[in-house]
Amino acid sequence: VRAEFQKDIKIKNGNWSPLKKIKGKEVLLVASGPKSIEYLNSIENFIKKHKPYVIAVNNNVKINKNLIDVYAACNPLKFIADITSFKKLKRPLVAPESILDNNIKKKLTKIKILNFGVGLEQNKYKFFKKGTIIPRFYTLAYALGIATCGKSKKIFLAGFDGYGISDHRTKLINNLLLQYSTSKGAIELLAITPTSYTLTFKSVYNLSQ
Repeated sequence: VRAEFQKDIKIKNGNWSPLKKIKGKEVLLVASGPKSIEYLNSIENFIKKHKPYVIAVNNNVKINKNLIDVYAACNPLKFIADITSFKKLKRPLVAPESILDNNIKKKLTKIKILNFGVGLEQNKYKFFKKGTIIPRFYTLAYALGIATCGKSKKIFLAGFDGYGISDHRTKLINNLLLQYSTSKGAIELLAITPTSYTLTFKSVYNLSQ
């Protein structure tokens, strides 16, 4: 049974487009898996060398905050659970304002929110100038939408360790990644830290030399 907040939702476009920032650039999505700590220096060197647009998909990613361009979040429940850490962000947050209730907005007045829209359709990704349709309210799916709508030339992923091959959560994310890769307009994905997801992997050690 699909959770209540994972039911289909019509897209409400935001007023921010990632095109200006991302078009023709590489994008790095950073998550907070243990590998992101193990490979911390290499990830930071990779950013300094390749200068990708860096999107953090968790508030607690460990890399130097000055190397992060934006944080991303789209799950209504996460906002409620993690409001304290959202309030402390020192970088802009890309989020769909249409899913934030006024109570949450009041608590986030101190941070800059870039309003990038979201819609939900089962098994679908669609990419627009100021919003994206994704299959589930997962920040990874939303971040892929941001990078794709921004017409990035390649998407790198770091710290997406996965939960082991047989874990259902890994299967769920693999499904999201497969749906992404087979969508019209999808961009090449490359994991630069070890992962149990079905992703092409190229070690950040080789890329950050």
